Amino acid sequence: MTGTAPLISVVMPAYNAAAYLPATVRSVLRQTFRDIELLVIDDGSTDDTAAAALGAARGDARLRVIAAGVNQGRSAARNLGIDAARGDWVYPTDADDLWARGRLAALVRAAHRFPLATAVTDDVMGFRVDASGEIRLGHRYASRASWWVGGTHVLERRGWYVDRDCHMRPIIRRDFLTATGLRYPVEMSSGEDLCFLTQVAFSPSATFTVRVAEPNYYYREGESTRAANMAESRVRGARRAIEGTGSAELATLVDTVGRGTQWRLARGDARYAAASRSGERDPGVDDITLNPDPVRGVGQLLRLKAIEAVGRAADHQLRPGIVRDIEGQLAPNDR
Repeated sequence: MTGTAPLISVVMPAYNAAAYLPATVRSVLRQTFRDIELLVIDDGSTDDTAAAALGAARGDARLRVIAAGVNQGRSAARNLGIDAARGDWVYPTDADDLWARGRLAALVRAAHRFPLATAVTDDVMGFRVDASGEIRLGHRYASRASWWVGGTHVLERRGWYVDRDCHMRPIIRRDFLTATGLRYPVEMSSGEDLCFLTQVAFSPSATFTVRVAEPNYYYREGESTRAANMAESRVRGARRAIEGTGSAELATLVDTVGRGTQWRLARGDARYAAASRSGERDPGVDDITLNPDPVRGVGQLLRLKAIEAVGRAADHQLRPGIVRDIEGQLAPNDR
């Protein structure tokens, strides 16, 4: 590692992630934009997580493995990485996801175009590997408030909140995090990332978030994707975000969407429990809408599924290329 600070610090907590980590580390280090550091936070793993990261990096000095000691959970591991970061931008990510090779370059271009932005995000494409080893794409987590808008554009706070599940993978200015002291809530075991990012978006010190309308983040969906108590964790996270930011605008939005969102997430919790916690994620349930009551929530749920179908049709030309990209990144002989 040189003494020159990188532009972006990628913070990746990892707990017993040796099976997935090599592909993810390669995906990060092979980005066309190379002015980065990758901080893998080994959160008390009992497998070969640290060795897997180092082996995948093949001596790349941009990788730092930080041992957290005993397992403290994702929030504590992320916070440890944020505190150790040296870059102008901090990017918290997961240890089992993948990126399009030009992803960071696109985010950096957007940051240069909007130099006052607090955060820059893009769209997420869900995927899973089925029992036969085939790649199955899920839905595209794209802004419903501006899903028809292409290119790079500013997300207003209301639009961010309407679609907050779609903006979960942003790069964030480190000086903003340093000045505000914002960190992940260690007392939350689920929904902590949404709580943290909501505080980033609605902090009095925040400016705006920029969206790059490209599905460049490949999000691995699986049995652990959905927490069993999603509805409860959303309520707790929203309350904590309001307390943390003091934002009247956020309080109004939470009050407006609260009952409809609670109904849909409770419905999702029930379906998840009925499936013995092995069912696939229902994106229609988890998506965010502006509905004051469950009756309207049913209609909006159907509209969201229609929008998802339109989105799949619009992305049909992109999807085969994304599948090939993921297949290549997961290939056993990938070097």
